Amino acid sequence: MKKLLVIFFGYLMLFSCNILIAQEQVNAEDESDPLRFYKAKYDATYDAPIEIVAKATIKSLDDIACLIVQKKEKTDDEDGFIRWVIKSDYCVFVEGDSSFVKLREKSKQMPFIRGGAWKTGRIQYKFVITEQADGKVYLLLNTSLSGFEYYVTNKVHFWESNGQFEHEIMTAIEKNIELLKQELPKKE
Repeated sequence: MKKLLVIFFGYLMLFSCNILIAQEQVNAEDESDPLRFYKAKYDATYDAPIEIVAKATIKSLDDIACLIVQKKEKTDDEDGFIRWVIKSDYCVFVEGDSSFVKLREKSKQMPFIRGGAWKTGRIQYKFVITEQADGKVYLLLNTSLSGFEYYVTNKVHFWESNGQFEHEIMTAIEKNIELLKQELPKKE
């Protein structure tokens, strides 16, 4: 009987170790998937004033040293709700002859140019922030990833990001919104 218990617990230990190993492999696969952050649409709804969301967006762009080329606040004539459009300059994230690897890491599907040599990689952010009737704020993010290929085409090419840049900036905006909300004066 003792022998059967020892064998039973041995199999139990072996089985539980296999489950743990399989779980670690699944987690490792999730982290190695280059499209784990990719979405068809990057948007969020925040329960904060539109001024806070706009300031958090601007601060997030400043934090990554990305200049702003357009910042417009407009009131909708019909509803009276405020709408912000914030557009960044092209933010260079890689430069030099060895930029191909970094571009490929950040791309959903990079353009294939036989014998191509990539000089730069850059991204442009466009945020549309809209006040909603329920008091919440809707933020929509559009990005444009591009690179300059100088050997074959000598042109700038545009394509989709794999979502890493979008995920990082949306996370930064959310953190900055929370920080700015804490700085608001408390209502009594």
